[in-house]
Amino acid sequence: SDPPSVTIAFSSMLMPGSNHSIGTNNQFTPRIDVLWDNISLVTNQSYFITPAGSGEHYLSIRVTNDLGLVTELNRTIILDGVHPTLSIETNLYAGNHFGSNSTVYINASDELSLVSKLSIFVNYSGVSCAKYYSPLVQNFSISGIFSTLMSSTTCANLQTPGQALTIEIYSKDSTGNYFTLTRNLTYHGSIVAPEWITSN
Repeated sequence: SDPPSVTIAFSSMLMPGSNHSIGTNNQFTPRIDVLWDNISLVTNQSYFITPAGSGEHYLSIRVTNDLGLVTELNRTIILDGVHPTLSIETNLYAGNHFGSNSTVYINASDELSLVSKLSIFVNYSGVSCAKYYSPLVQNFSISGIFSTLMSSTTCANLQTPGQALTIEIYSKDSTGNYFTLTRNLTYHGSIVAPEWITSN
């Protein structure tokens, strides 16, 4: 008889506390044992949950059927429980005011895995709009004036001076860690450069 098969569908970088399925295929009732750094993990024979911690670990999945035939899968796993780092910067005056000619810089980075999602949500006076990115890189940056960053959304047409905004930046990495950064700012639309006025 052939030994039991074992299939997995997860990468070598996982998030602590995450759930991962294990597939088997054999007519002689396969039993699954999961070892994490040579210590047995509790499993319901179809999935296991990664323990808390960080860094590099050794995973062994052993499948044994009623005939005593064994299949073993071994893998080195890196635990990543750290969320992406986020920042939003612009030239502000009076603490939280910026205008239509102010460049906004948004940065997301992750130390171990990749930044897989970045979303910008803007809310003001009952209006909501959003912009979505799926970069899948370790460091991701976007910049531009407010209307350019929010192009193709209703916020791109915001021309009101002194409008209170809530800007929420959400980022998620490829292992599932996420972080949200919220800033409350006042936006001045339709700002024009000052003009010199001379008098005799």
